[in-house]
Amino acid sequence: MNRRGARSLGAPSCGQWSTDKLWIGAAVGVVATYPLAALCGVVFRFPYPLGGYVSGLEALPLTAAAVTFYGLVFGGFGVQALAGAAALWVYGRWPGAQGRDYRLCMLASVAGAAPGVALMSLFAV
Repeated sequence: MNRRGARSLGAPSCGQWSTDKLWIGAAVGVVATYPLAALCGVVFRFPYPLGGYVSGLEALPLTAAAVTFYGLVFGGFGVQALAGAAALWVYGRWPGAQGRDYRLCMLASVAGAAPGVALMSLFAV
């Protein structure tokens, strides 16, 4: 429903996305890990496998390799997928979710993936 009470055509609302499209939230959580790690590396620091921490603009080309390594070798992609799907599910269950735009749900999946990147930048060596 839009603001005038009429059913909007086109994109589904957030409540519809939360129950039957959890795999999209999982995919968004995994894909969002790359830009989140790059942003974290530029602003703070990000661990590079077997090389220590990198920060600043020199971290940009190294974070993609680091995310791929940590995602494949240590199972980080599974964790990020669960976090993105869980955030989508929780946000879709929130009161009033039926009228929200689906893009807000995707933003919730990105926000669900952010703590995994932050914890990696703080505690990984």
